Formats: sequence, structure tokens, C-alpha cells
Amino acid sequence: MSKFGLVVERALVTDMLPDESVLRAMNEINASRRQREAAIEKAEAEKLLAVKQAEADAEAKHLSGKGTAAMRQAITDGFRGSIETMHDSCGLEPAQVVHMMLVNQYLDVLKDFAQSGRATMVVPHGPSAVGDIEAQIRNGFMQASMSNASMPPPHPHGN
Repeated sequence: MSKFGLVVERALVTDMLPDESVLRAMNEINASRRQREAAIEKAEAEKLLAVKQAEADAEAKHLSGKGTAAMRQAITDGFRGSIETMHDSCGLEPAQVVHMMLVNQYLDVLKDFAQSGRATMVVPHGPSAVGDIEAQIRNGFMQASMSNASMPPPHPHGN
């Protein structure tokens, strides 16, 4: 255009129409880029959900453990208090108190089971039934303590 005396300094292009194959290729590139970003975002969200779920499970187990420990401590304190009270008020020895508590717990379990009405249970019952159960429990404790006493102490490094 300079040979006609015109100098073009700027040109505004408003409607650029590349070839159809170029347009398709550009659209595929942009679509692939958006799909990749969406997949990354989805994976990050799933990861975050998995981590939060694992944290919630860990916290629930921790709190459940604390609750179980507190319950067991309360049971132990209750047994200790019962033994002390029965010894002080009735002069019973701890073994006699434990025997009486076992009998009461045995009868309570039978009563609760009978009242549930959901199952059938055959229980040997007779004059020696409670003594037999007590002997089985006592033998179990004795075997466990003998087993623990015969085991070598654990290695300090766990190997």
C-alpha cells in the first residue's frame, strides 16, 4: 500500500474464520484441557473426602476406646466398693463376695435373656450349676495366669 501513498499502522481484525479443521482441533484441545482440569479437581475432592472420613473414623475409635476404658474403670470401682462394703457390713471375705456377685450376675443374665423373648437357650441348672460356672471361671483365670507366668518376658525391642 505504500506505493499508493498509504501507510497502515494498525488493523483491527474482528471476524477471523480459520479453516474448519483448525477450529475442530482448537476446540478439542480446549475440551481436553477442561476435562483434565475437571478430573484433577474431582480426584482432589475424593481424596479430601477419604482423608476426612479416615480422620472421623480414627476419632470415633479413639472416643469409643476412652468410653470403654471409663466403663471398665467404673465397673472395677463398683466391684471394689461392693467387696469393701460387704466385708465391712457383713464380715464376708472377698472370695465370698465375688462368689455372691457371680451368682447374682448369672441370675440377672438368665432373667434378661428370658425377658428378651428372642431366643432359646438351654442352661444346665441344678444345685451345683452356679458352683460349676464359678469353678469354670476360676479355672480360666488360673490357666491364664499360669500361661502368662510361663511365657518369657517380651524382648525390649519387640524382636
